[in-house]
Amino acid sequence: MDEKEKLIEKLDELRSEKDMDKIADLFNSVVIMYGVTVEETCALAYYLIDKALKADHNAFTLQEKFGIDINKLGLDGKLTIAKAMISVYAEKAKANEQT
Repeated sequence: MDEKEKLIEKLDELRSEKDMDKIADLFNSVVIMYGVTVEETCALAYYLIDKALKADHNAFTLQEKFGIDINKLGLDGKLTIAKAMISVYAEKAKANEQT
């Protein structure tokens, strides 16, 4: 099995498990493997945030629940949403650890 097939197999496994720690470890492995700098990592993180916010299901939810048109937001607006979502996710994770 070549490297590409191994990666696809790993991605399939991650998709079915949706284990955030394993997904983070995979991203970190890619960063290390390719020698990605912190600056480049930040750019990639923003790219992923931007794509996730623009995904149809997420854009619809933001528009319907909060009246936010993601296409009208710039960098600061998108990062503000990301910061809020990270805070909510961290609180949920903390609550899950305590139970």
